[in-house]
Amino acid sequence: MKWLHDACFALSGIVAPSVMGFNVARTSTYDGGFLVMTALCLIGAVAMLFFTKEPPRLQASDDSVDHREAVKRV
Repeated sequence: MKWLHDACFALSGIVAPSVMGFNVARTSTYDGGFLVMTALCLIGAVAMLFFTKEPPRLQASDDSVDHREAVKRV
């Protein structure tokens, strides 16, 4: 599924300058483009808060080496 995220980021980097340029040429102002970018940024931040999951944590086994003890022995 990571490929989908990468593809969306790449597509936005290709499309955004053209859309912004078209909007500026049509309206002679940057206001609309910056409002759209602000809205998309806020939507992305909210999506990151609610739609991501914490990666699983690895549990140390009982037979693992205690690195602090190994350093003390050296």
